[in-house]
Amino acid sequence: MIGDARPNSIDRTGAVVGMLAMFCYFGAAVLPLPDTIGNLLGFAFGPLTIVAYIGIYSFWGKTHDGALLRTSSVFGVVYGAIVTCLIFIQVANNVWHSEAIAVAATTAEKETLSAIHTAVNRVQASLDVAFDVFVTVSVILLGFVLLRDSLVSKFIGIFGILIAALLLFLNLYTFPNPPAASGFFDAGPFLGLWYCVFFGWMLLTVFGRRDSETDQQAGT
Repeated sequence: MIGDARPNSIDRTGAVVGMLAMFCYFGAAVLPLPDTIGNLLGFAFGPLTIVAYIGIYSFWGKTHDGALLRTSSVFGVVYGAIVTCLIFIQVANNVWHSEAIAVAATTAEKETLSAIHTAVNRVQASLDVAFDVFVTVSVILLGFVLLRDSLVSKFIGIFGILIAALLLFLNLYTFPNPPAASGFFDAGPFLGLWYCVFFGWMLLTVFGRRDSETDQQAGT
């Protein structure tokens, strides 16, 4: 049980950084921010996710170390690396396209540039599916780890498994087109919300455990 684990600085860092990663994710995707700030949030998302997964393994590994948690953590780190590559490619392509369109002299040139941009943009679209594979497998495996823990963890784990499995199925079923462009819907934001709940629960757990230990020490 997680209540039996003594959180350390790695655990607490992972929980805090995980919430920061989710802020970057939703901030870059939803908030009406200047391009520079939105891009910086997007660039930070992947590296923060990798650090968060180090904390996840450190904390849950104390009581539930094994093949499921280790594989989930590896897939989570790879997911963070792939999404970092994707975001840099996506932003660079969009910037270069905008600069080229701005100096295009004719409508024909602009149409040609737009066609090239569409074709090149398929690279990052494919990377999008690749990182969805890694993140969904990571969450599914982590969900099974949580099923062996407290009641709250079990509920979080069940919903994580269901959301991740749905996202994985939709992405593979509609590949190479995204689900939203194929008459379905994008389940990605729902997985993002799940991560918010998960890291929120992790925060309460690691800092709550430290506070209870401090109280016990003060009472002795």
